[in-house]
Amino acid sequence: MFGRKKRPQFDAGAFDSVLDGAKSLYFGKVRPLEDQYLVDRFHYSLLNPADLDAKPMVMLVGQYSTGKTTFIRYLLERSSVTSRVCTSGRSPPPTSRQVAGHHVR
Repeated sequence: MFGRKKRPQFDAGAFDSVLDGAKSLYFGKVRPLEDQYLVDRFHYSLLNPADLDAKPMVMLVGQYSTGKTTFIRYLLERSSVTSRVCTSGRSPPPTSRQVAGHHVR
């Protein structure tokens, strides 16, 4: 009843068609408006095709001991994830550096 729910399966072929549709919509409709209103001069850089083809980057932020590693384990479908955490026993470890992880299948 309270166990882990089964992850829904998805069709990888459908993802490619959705991505192609998103590219077509952006470059056909949105990008011309961004060009017209000079969005790149006032707000952010305009997207190029490589931006939409790149793998997404995700940053996971949260308080000490709130389940960040558990969430990553669930996403990666692994029971153990290598992490370096030092605790002093009384207080959470200081966040003195940023740590980045990269997973390749």
